[in-house]
Amino acid sequence: MNSNNVNTCTINKTDSSATSQTGSAYRFWAAFVALGCLAVLAVAGYVKPAPVGVGTHQQLNLPACGFYELTGYPCPTCGMTTAFSQMVRGRVLRSFAVQPAGAIGAMVCIFVAVVSGWVALGARRVDKYIYRKCTRWPPICRLFNSVYSGWIIVSIIAVIVLLSWGWVCLLTWLRGI
Repeated sequence: MNSNNVNTCTINKTDSSATSQTGSAYRFWAAFVALGCLAVLAVAGYVKPAPVGVGTHQQLNLPACGFYELTGYPCPTCGMTTAFSQMVRGRVLRSFAVQPAGAIGAMVCIFVAVVSGWVALGARRVDKYIYRKCTRWPPICRLFNSVYSGWIIVSIIAVIVLLSWGWVCLLTWLRGI
């Protein structure tokens, strides 16, 4: 009977050390993601938003949009840097007016930076929290836990970007009139 207790203690000790190693790796990656998002937001805060709504990225010594130069209409990502720059400055409505997908992207970047920083500092696993919340909304959880969840997310992002592109093209067309 004593030998069984010793084996049980050894197994539990091994499991706890494996869990702490996984936790530190999880926290490291959370800190890495948080710092990446903060770097993007810092660059957005560094550049001055272009008054026209496109061309802010040229302050970073990047070339002008080739699609815009060829056609006179913006590409699907034109205005993203300006939208991020406006959002970082707290100009939410201007950010959405310039490029709605960029404004949503900036909000997601801010949210991910905060949550990742919280996880890195507090060592709380977000996936377990979400799993507990999923018991309240089973249809949504089944949707995002399905085989097609990646395609669903990509499709939602594609629709948002295309609708935003239509909005930016409409604004460009209205300025040309």
